[in-house]
Amino acid sequence: MIASDRSPPLVDAAAVLRVSRRNRLRGAVGGGLVGSGFAALAVSGLNLWLGKPALLVWAGLLLGLPMAILGSWLILKIGD
Repeated sequence: MIASDRSPPLVDAAAVLRVSRRNRLRGAVGGGLVGSGFAALAVSGLNLWLGKPALLVWAGLLLGLPMAILGSWLILKIGD
């Protein structure tokens, strides 16, 4: 194979390594918040479906929605 026949790599490895610590932290925290937020929303929906007290449902919504939104915002902020 001639060197000019090779296609360029799909991922620039040097660019991956240049990701700043701040962006890696944003991704990690954002991912944790999104996961926890959606888990809280799922438990809230399960509590609603099972007919548990409304306080448990509202607590799950009030906890889960902000976490999911903030986590998504942090992840989207990485691209800026």
